[in-house]
Amino acid sequence: MSKKLRIAMVCDSIDDSTMGGSYISGKRFGAWLAKLGHEIIWITSKFREEERRKDFAYAKVYEFPSLPPLWPYKVRFSYTTARRLRKIFQDEKIDVIYSVQPAILARKAVRAAKKLHIPIVSHSHTLPELFAPGAPAFIQKLVKKFVASMYRKYDGLISPTKFLQDKFDDCHFTMPQAVIGNGVDTTTFHPGEKLPQNTFTLLYVGRLDPEKNIGLILDALHLLHQQKKLNANVHCTFVGWWTLEKKLPELAMKYGLWDIVEFTGRIFTASPRLIKTYQDAAVFVLPSLYETEGMVVLEAMACGCPVLISDSPHSAAKNFVHNNGYTFSSHDPQDLADKIYKMSNNPDLLDIMWKVSAEEAQKFSFTLSVQKLESFLSSFVHQ
Repeated sequence: MSKKLRIAMVCDSIDDSTMGGSYISGKRFGAWLAKLGHEIIWITSKFREEERRKDFAYAKVYEFPSLPPLWPYKVRFSYTTARRLRKIFQDEKIDVIYSVQPAILARKAVRAAKKLHIPIVSHSHTLPELFAPGAPAFIQKLVKKFVASMYRKYDGLISPTKFLQDKFDDCHFTMPQAVIGNGVDTTTFHPGEKLPQNTFTLLYVGRLDPEKNIGLILDALHLLHQQKKLNANVHCTFVGWWTLEKKLPELAMKYGLWDIVEFTGRIFTASPRLIKTYQDAAVFVLPSLYETEGMVVLEAMACGCPVLISDSPHSAAKNFVHNNGYTFSSHDPQDLADKIYKMSNNPDLLDIMWKVSAEEAQKFSFTLSVQKLESFLSSFVHQ
């Protein structure tokens, strides 16, 4: 690709490390596109932490006021006028606009882009069922219809997985679409030295939220303990924090598992400590009910972890299981318990899965994702 682009990245709360995978992904794509020589201009909310500014030294940043943090993820949705954004896009000579989430700021960006005839692309991470989990079918349909109406305003739409793209098949979108995964940086996340380990460590990484279905792991370990099938070397580590950070330790205490369960709290993504935690784990477990991709699964695989993934119909993460682990019923702790027992008693099987996971992760290299994104954005710009 010859022409270097001037790309406006529209995303709320980019300085907030508590945001979900879509925000983490957007920030990574911005930084890597800049490394490829493109000019990045961020449109976002005002920074809460001044020290975070250094993470965006590669770009020009426009900050706007935001609403108070909203439940459940404390997102600070930013707002401004389409007129103000139109002036920024003109002054910065923007070639293409990349939006991470179709919120208030993005809707204003769409209006400004249409006025100026600048192409605007959205990277969809929106799972309609997650807006109102457990709601009646007609509510789910209304939510999906609303989300689809927002996406129709864009010139292009990116989905991180074919799974998520298929969720909107019945919406009959006519704009160009692409499947571009969030990927994993395989130079940062990689297997450690394979040493004999006396401990069989189950690892969970992610938000401690109800949608992640984390209690199922403790339920499964409790069943193994009751059935006298819980090997003495089994240990379980939970990395993360959020709404269940008090309730889950209480459940572990109730089940009498406190001596084998560890809650580390939050560990920053891509930090040496997190990478070592992945490398030392025997198996990565994700019981989540809702996943548009599953970035933590890819990180674990890149570090050589065999995986145990929930078979939830609303989760794309189960599609990462290919001879490198097992899926289990998202509502049956006995099924998970049986899989844990089998893997903890079969080190030769784990060695095979360890190698397969590391090999499979290479197919999802973040470098490939950036190249695909660069190509897709460029297709909207006259060379």
